[in-house]
Order: sequence, then structure tokens, then C-alpha cells
Amino acid sequence: MNVIEKKINFFFNHKICFIILLLTSLTVIIVSSQLYDYELALLLKDASSYILLAEDPSQYLVAQHQDALRILPSLLVFLLKLIGLSTENGFKFLTYISFIYLNIKTFYFLRSYKIENYLCLSAV
Repeated sequence: MNVIEKKINFFFNHKICFIILLLTSLTVIIVSSQLYDYELALLLKDASSYILLAEDPSQYLVAQHQDALRILPSLLVFLLKLIGLSTENGFKFLTYISFIYLNIKTFYFLRSYKIENYLCLSAV
């Protein structure tokens, strides 16, 4: 390793990469939530059966078959509603947490192949 590679590897340690991943994910979440605000009506129509199941899981038999098979997100939002979150905020929270988790999981998956941190970070 030459001096430049050592400095790069020293700077991009696991802790710094984790913080960069979190900040990047949060930036993408904030920008995308501002950018896609205009599609709210279309999204509500598209997700009506998910919202129905999140509001009342006993409506499982009323929902369409393809939507009833994807009951896990609705059940998680229903549990979040018991804590006090609204249905809309529950779905947003679930989406944000999933996005951050997948970014971090992808980074550590690439790290498992002995790829340098800065390359894994740029791939994510």
C-alpha cells in the first residue's frame, strides 16, 4: 500500500462510512419527500388496500388477493398506530427505516467480499 491508499483507508473507517451512509440516506429521504409531494392523490389511490388493512386488519378477507398477500407492512403500521403514529406517518416511518437498513446492509454485504470501504461506499 502506498501512502495515499493508507490515508484513504484511515479516513474511510467503518465508523465514518456508517455516518456517511446515514447522512446520505437521510438526505435522499428529505429530498424525495419534498420532490414527490405532488403525487399524493395517486399514491393514496394505489395504496388504498394497504391503508384499509393498516386501519383494520380484520378487513383482510375484503382486500384484493394480491394486496392481501402483502399483509406484513400493513400489520407493522397497525402496530405503529397502537403507539400513536398516524397511518400515513407509519408507512413513511416503515419506508424510511427499510431504506436506511438496505443501504447499510448493502454496504456490509460488499465489505464481506474484502472490498475497501471507500469503494463499498461509492457503490451504495
